[in-house]
Amino acid sequence: MRSSEPRVAFATSLRCSLGGGDGGVSELRKDLKDQLVLAPLTKGGNYAFRRLCTEFGAKVTVSEMAYARKVGKGDRKERTLFVRSENEGIFGAQIATNNCAEAVSACNYARENGAKFLDLNCGCPIREVTRRGLGSALMRKPPKLVALVERMVSECSLPVTVKIRTGLEEDADAEKVLELVRDLGRVGASAVTIHGRTAQQRYSGNANWDLISKVSAESGVDVIGNGDILTAYEAKDRLADSGCLAVMTGRGALIKPWLFSEFEKDYTWNPTPMERIGVYRTLVRFMKERFRDDEKGRLRSFEFLRFHMDFFSRYRYYPEEEYRERSREYPLIQQREKVDLGFRDADVSPIEVLLQRPVDTVNLDALIGILWDSRSDHEATRLFEEEALSLR
Repeated sequence: MRSSEPRVAFATSLRCSLGGGDGGVSELRKDLKDQLVLAPLTKGGNYAFRRLCTEFGAKVTVSEMAYARKVGKGDRKERTLFVRSENEGIFGAQIATNNCAEAVSACNYARENGAKFLDLNCGCPIREVTRRGLGSALMRKPPKLVALVERMVSECSLPVTVKIRTGLEEDADAEKVLELVRDLGRVGASAVTIHGRTAQQRYSGNANWDLISKVSAESGVDVIGNGDILTAYEAKDRLADSGCLAVMTGRGALIKPWLFSEFEKDYTWNPTPMERIGVYRTLVRFMKERFRDDEKGRLRSFEFLRFHMDFFSRYRYYPEEEYRERSREYPLIQQREKVDLGFRDADVSPIEVLLQRPVDTVNLDALIGILWDSRSDHEATRLFEEEALSLR
């Protein structure tokens, strides 16, 4: 590829005048270093859930993916994805685009709403996204992707990061990923997040942390490693072993949003059923504050809460002394479904069984209604216990 030094130099000057620049990039690096980052999560990364994760200590959060074109055209629904809660610290806005002008327009709006960096999605494998030439489809033509990022770095008013996968097909090619990351860094990307699976894999199979580690070590670019992080000790081990600038969690946070507190304070929390219900009620409270506590707000919130309860039901306790070593060989998030729920164990309380049951085997809306209507954690727990006994 041709040299990009003049353009990158211009980019530095422009972003300095707009609040980005080398200062902005170095400041972002400082903010990201050694952090556990909340991944951009379609539907899951909503305002209320990000606020909940921040309450539990998340220092860096990223919005749901937004279509840059819609943001630039003033689409109200798309723009709400960039609304930052007051307690969020380092907030990144993720966009899907293959057009620099769209990216600049979306970036300006994101910056006005408190975003500290702009993230380009090059990893989403969903057909609705890739058929438009967005998401992981951008990885089909690396030179065009690199040229897009080069222009974004030149013209956007925030530091630009890029989120990619290990490839498109089943078998990842470490050398191709390494070359792409080097090129992205050369044209000014502040960091590259690597989800350790190909687009074809989606979320199946183990994340390829060997590849992530190789790219982190050999690219000369700041890499954020992403994939299969469910516990604080897994996050710390991946961070140390990979040499990444930071690590990122998605499904792990959806299952246990207190993961960020565990990471920050270096412990493993096994909340009681009442404590977990208290966490879920906090999310409900944030939903009410976001959408209002009326019939319309209830209907809107329930759409999100059904999604979240599905992930909450997957919570299992993995004590560090028992699981840390085995997690190095086989990530816990991939074996959680194999853990005996103890449905036939007399020592397991009915409410614990209820909380762990798949959501399609319970009256989910009734449980969400309890969380919504209860006046205290004690009341909600009592009603959950009654529901649990009715299922025995």
